[in-house]
Amino acid sequence: MENLRAYLLALTARIGRGFPKRPPRYWLGAFAVLILSLVIEPWVEDLIAFDHLRNSLFQTLSVATMNRARPGAVKLLLIDDKDFWTDATLEHRQPTNRTYLAGIVRALTKLNASVIAIDFQIPVSERPGATADPGRYDLIEPSYQAETADLMGAVKDAASVHRVVLVRSLSRDARSLVADAVQIYGLCVRLTADGVWDNPGAPGFTLSPLQQRNISCGHVVVPKDAREIPPPGWVGQDGRIDSLSAAIARAVDPANMPDLSHRRYYATYVDPKVLSSKTTMLSGHELLDPHKEALASMLFQGNAVIVGAGWHDGRRADDPESVHDKHDTPAGAVPGVMIHLNSAAAVLERRLFPAIGTTWLYLINALLGTIAVIGFAAVTGWQWRVAALFGAAAILFALQWVTLNLFGIFLDAFIPVFSVGLHSIIERLVSRE
Repeated sequence: MENLRAYLLALTARIGRGFPKRPPRYWLGAFAVLILSLVIEPWVEDLIAFDHLRNSLFQTLSVATMNRARPGAVKLLLIDDKDFWTDATLEHRQPTNRTYLAGIVRALTKLNASVIAIDFQIPVSERPGATADPGRYDLIEPSYQAETADLMGAVKDAASVHRVVLVRSLSRDARSLVADAVQIYGLCVRLTADGVWDNPGAPGFTLSPLQQRNISCGHVVVPKDAREIPPPGWVGQDGRIDSLSAAIARAVDPANMPDLSHRRYYATYVDPKVLSSKTTMLSGHELLDPHKEALASMLFQGNAVIVGAGWHDGRRADDPESVHDKHDTPAGAVPGVMIHLNSAAAVLERRLFPAIGTTWLYLINALLGTIAVIGFAAVTGWQWRVAALFGAAAILFALQWVTLNLFGIFLDAFIPVFSVGLHSIIERLVSRE
């Protein structure tokens, strides 16, 4: 026991001799900067638009692994500029003409698509005191009633053979369902379990048991963090509502659906050029062109297909900022439908990375920041500290690559480490040592 005590004292003395000798003001200043950087990190990220750099880094690191992003068995039917601005049925109108969407659903049904997902919300008129119970067709705008009936009829027919996924609208706080035409037709009226819906039908719109089982819905709320898979929504019913992407994945492979409700997950992004290629996507006019039926059949037969908007508002096809329903992602700005496609493919391929909880993230950042404080203190001369700052960036880059490969975890400690690095440089420049 006495020998162990002597060994520990000797070890402590050895560590003390090797510990960087710096005046108290250095340590006080360094740890004050570290604590401040941890507190104001979210504000700084917004101020310098750090999320774009972080997302780009995440995408670069994640696609450098063996788990490369690809769309897999999820395909895209994009209503593009030619469809939206020149098609006589669409008439570049919003809300999107539902008779046109009905034609798309029927064409995909004929091509034997395994799952047909419609990324369009179908709102109804809001009237004080009126509830959108099944059969309240009067709540649908009169000029849209016939085309809405056409679309719902196409959905019903498709559900006799294939699975169909529709959009259920959520409130702004994403905690309650908003009345829409889907509900009025007795579809996705209430949740009976996570991602499982009651589809009772409505007067004049009866559904067989098979059709009821084959229809599901999801929400289209996109997370603020562009890396994140859209999580399920809690709407106070008997289950959680899937995102549209998760609903598609559940429809494709219900037996192996992962639980996305208890933690956040990130996903790598498929390159938009790949999503726009003919191996993944066709436009509406190409699908409806009888001369391209063979191409459409080869692409869509047996696959899940998501139908969504991809036109440019104001006919400005050369302006990426005018893309309808544009969202920033780690792979660049894309229409929202491509986010849902990417997330559905990521869930099916388990291309998922667990996000670290906020508490753990702060603790890890604090630990890495503390290591950086000690490391910078061991370096003399401001020039060497500048070099050490770049070295720390390289080490963080390598560390993130390792943790992403081995554990599927993406670390995010650049701002704390850079803050204490800059402090060490400034401290050395103003020091009289």
